[in-house]
Amino acid sequence: IFNGMLIGDMHYGFKIEFNKIDSNQNRNIIIPQIDYFLNKALIVTIDKKISRSLRGLEISQKEIEDLKVLFTKTNISGAVSDPDEKVYPLPTDYYHYLKGVVATTKNTCASTARVYVKTHNDEFKNDPNYCSNFEWDYVNAIIRGTNINLYTDESFDLGALTLYYVKKHPYMHNAEKYNITGYKTPSGTVLTGHQDCLLPDNICNEIITLAVALASVAVQTSDNRRLELAINNNNSLNND
Repeated sequence: IFNGMLIGDMHYGFKIEFNKIDSNQNRNIIIPQIDYFLNKALIVTIDKKISRSLRGLEISQKEIEDLKVLFTKTNISGAVSDPDEKVYPLPTDYYHYLKGVVATTKNTCASTARVYVKTHNDEFKNDPNYCSNFEWDYVNAIIRGTNINLYTDESFDLGALTLYYVKKHPYMHNAEKYNITGYKTPSGTVLTGHQDCLLPDNICNEIITLAVALASVAVQTSDNRRLELAINNNNSLNND
């Protein structure tokens, strides 16, 4: 069941709000530009929703409901890099880490351990209080580029990783309404057809408001106050 918002409706909402800004420049904004601002606002909104997780805190139930369509999991096999390290490739649609559980074995004992991602360096490897531990079901990890590296204390082995993560939202666009052959983004990607917003209506409306603020600043029809108000409103909604 589709619970998001049609891209055509988002464009309509954008134009209604944007036209409230009395400027002839507003009439010149084209579909690829609207798509750009909607997607920029989408990223800001998602990042705000997962900001608690970025600080090492649990994501609230409201944030889970808002983004649950982007929550997914997958099983990944890794390859040994060093005696105490195993490298697992991240999925191509990976955006943000939520949780990881990895299979572990020590001699004839098998178990699972929670994966804890470290955001800085690997000093934990030399700290007995924080190094990976089979008995504590505790495994450290560092995300490096397109991989997630898991570490042991060399006394146990790692198996398959079950990764829970936020996946990338597809680039929203209304290319079919711009040209029958679509259009090409600045990065060279050719877009055809359309891509709707997958998030709930209330989040899509937040995205529209923020996109209008971003666009109004970009075309210099407003000062940064409009953008600040939109972002502050976004923050207050996320903190409810």
